[in-house]
Amino acid sequence: MDEFELGLEAERNGDTGAARGYFERAVEDGHAHAALHLGLLLEGAGDMESAEAAFRVAADGGEEQAELHLGVIAARRGEHAEAELRLQRAADGGLADAARLLAEERETRDADPDEVERWLRLAADGGDSEAAFALGYRAVHRHRDDGAAERWYRRAIELGTGSLVFNNLAGVLWRAGEIEEAEAMFRRGIAEGDEVAAGNLAYLLDELGRTDEADAVLREAAGLGGAAAAEAIARRAFSSGDLAEAETWFRRAADESPAAAGCVGALLAMRGEEREAEPWLRGAAEAGDIGGAHELGMLLRKREEYGEAERWLRAAVERSDGAAASVYALAALLQRTDRLEEASELYEQAARDGHAAAARQLGWMLEESVGDEAAEPWFAQAASAGDDYAATSLGLILANRGDEAGAEALYRRAAENGVGLAAYNLAALLEGRNRDEAIAWYRVAAEKGDEDAVERLTALGADA
Repeated sequence: MDEFELGLEAERNGDTGAARGYFERAVEDGHAHAALHLGLLLEGAGDMESAEAAFRVAADGGEEQAELHLGVIAARRGEHAEAELRLQRAADGGLADAARLLAEERETRDADPDEVERWLRLAADGGDSEAAFALGYRAVHRHRDDGAAERWYRRAIELGTGSLVFNNLAGVLWRAGEIEEAEAMFRRGIAEGDEVAAGNLAYLLDELGRTDEADAVLREAAGLGGAAAAEAIARRAFSSGDLAEAETWFRRAADESPAAAGCVGALLAMRGEEREAEPWLRGAAEAGDIGGAHELGMLLRKREEYGEAERWLRAAVERSDGAAASVYALAALLQRTDRLEEASELYEQAARDGHAAAARQLGWMLEESVGDEAAEPWFAQAASAGDDYAATSLGLILANRGDEAGAEALYRRAAENGVGLAAYNLAALLEGRNRDEAIAWYRVAAEKGDEDAVERLTALGADA
């Protein structure tokens, strides 16, 4: 046997020291494949500098696999042009995984998405399962083409990809109405250890009315240490109003899930345990959780620690791409600290995204600064979304305009839902034509602390 073959035999026998010696002597004799094996051996031992030198010798000798390794090393160092050159050589030499890595490298540099997909298809056609999976994902999220996604996900399964593909294929099948096969795919994902598949199967079973099975799926996954399953159980408990059960499961998931930790903090804050809530929320926020950042900002705002509160609320807005609830909370803080121009802009942003309280707050700001005409459409939007304070303000505008019927309807709705000012305004509107009902509504307003209502009851000779 020559030096290279002796090196392979020593490597098979676990004698890496001897293998290295044989490979080094073979490399000295110009053996490019031995240089590749030497590079792999050194890479496995953590000697990256020597490994890279060996890979360069192998690459100069035409070894595409060495080009691939050099491309990965260059990418790791941020040498993107070198990485692309090496990976393209390897891909041109027929290495499917090199084509996939080249696609990933180019995508990080904002390459043409069509070009990225061309390399992914080349990789998938060459048998790379991860590339097939990536094409399935892109078919859903870039092209909105579930048919193509299904084909690529099935190809990824044929090629032996990881557990996530079963969950993703199940989602495609679920949307297509192929419920039985979707369930089977979720179960295959669960068998491969995918907790997300367990959560999604639970949602499917709930939709089918099989809630006991859904609970069993999640509890089995959680019993095996699944944080995602524990979090899903917690969210189901929260939705059903069982806050104690929700907290128990959120705590179980919290070590692995910043979102679950944030939920523990939020539940503690809800019951007034702010000192205990803060470290949970802070840990979640610092780990990047949107909800944790939002709730921490709210807690700090309540304490009037406005500077840090603003920092976390702005983080929540940025992380959530402008979620209306966080935009609204930030606007309220800015209004409280007299930065009215930005507050108004943010209220409008949240209102245009359907946030009723933001529309109402914007209406109040405009009513004070500009007038009723500017405020009215925002009050109307908020009122139509169920905001009774906005309905009260809109009712006042209508009453001032002479539309008593419209005003009465709005006041009555808001008063019946407990708004004291609406009860007073309704009573005032009714006083000239229905004294008894007016007194009844003045009493409602008085019970809510309205002193003007008490005065009107006295004037009408009625007890408060």
